[in-house]
Order: sequence, then structure tokens, then C-alpha cells
Amino acid sequence: MTAVNVLLGPNECHIITDGAGTIPKTIEGRRHQVLWIKVPKVFSIPHLGLAVVFRGRTALMHSLFYRASRARTVEDLRRTFPIELRRRFGLLAKLLPSVFDFELIFAGVSDGKPFIFVVATTTRLGWRPFIANEITDSMLSPSLRDESVAQGWELAARGQGSCRRLDDVACRILQHQRYSGIVGAFGQITTVNQFGIHTRIIKRWPDEYGKSLGHLG
Repeated sequence: MTAVNVLLGPNECHIITDGAGTIPKTIEGRRHQVLWIKVPKVFSIPHLGLAVVFRGRTALMHSLFYRASRARTVEDLRRTFPIELRRRFGLLAKLLPSVFDFELIFAGVSDGKPFIFVVATTTRLGWRPFIANEITDSMLSPSLRDESVAQGWELAARGQGSCRRLDDVACRILQHQRYSGIVGAFGQITTVNQFGIHTRIIKRWPDEYGKSLGHLG
């Protein structure tokens, strides 16, 4: 698991993620997720004008990005990529869900209108597996207990605030999600609009390799 937060604005898409790759480890008799690697979860497909987020086992990430990048158009990707994933991972996701439970979130702009859709292998997070699930508003995962933070994110991302304001709200979201024990290393925000794909680091945490996330604050 990891933090994946997306919002579909009037002219652009925003994606907030963390950078922790984790593995389970028993510490003092309790199961924790400890930092294994620091890795970005968002990659770009420049010829399609897409940013792609991966959530799942890190070992699968690059091969899946390669498969997605072979599409010639966004419509080709929507149509053929879910079918290809079903053929390759459909049975594996049923037999070994702990390994092959993953999702890819695609964000882009077409004819001046932003869009976001998700292709997942299971129904665990409410998606229909192996089809393009459209996101029409926002998605915050892990979910937040403080509704005011989520509301602030939506206002900022919809243009009712500066870039600094957007970054501040994004940091607050990640800090709240950090209590889940699966968010860490660094936070980044990726914006996709008609001018391109822009990613910047907005937060760094002092997490140590082999230690549970958040033990240093």
C-alpha cells in the first residue's frame, strides 16, 4: 500500500503520492511495514501526455509501465490495456492476491479536458477489475478522518488558492495519512495539464531503511 490522492480539476489533474517502498517486518512481536527503498510511484508517458501512478508490489512496477507505454493513443490504452492485464494477471490475481493485487491510475488532458481512470486487478478498493474505471472528482487513499483537510485540498486544487497553498494542503493530507504506518520517505505532487506533466517534491521525512515508517516523526 501507499498514499495515492488524486483530484480532477477544471483544467488539470493533481496527484499526491509518497515515496516509500516497504516490506513487512516483525518488531517486538508486532507486524510493521518498514522502509525498503525510496521510489517514485508516478511516471510519465510523454507521447500520450499521461502521468501514471502505480500501487502494488514494487517489483511489478516497471514492467507494467512498459506495457502501458506501448499504446499508440489514449483510447488504444483504455481499450487494450485492461484486456492485456486480464490475460496476464487475471488468474494470478485470484490465486495469489497478496502478490498480484495492484492498480494503475492514469491522468491526462484530452481536448482541453482533464481525465483520470483506474485499472485494477481486484475489487478490494471498490474498483471493477480489468476495466477503465473513471474518477470524476477526487480520491483520497488512505481516507482522512479530518474532513476539513479534504475540503481544503479540493478548494486549493480547483484553483481557489496559490501553488504554495496547494502544496501546503497536500503536505497536510500526507501527514494525516502517515498515521496509517504505510506512508513515508518523501511526498510529491504531480500536476498534468495542457502544458505538460510537472512533478515536485513537497515533503521529506527522516525515515530510516529497515525501520518502521514514522518512528522519527
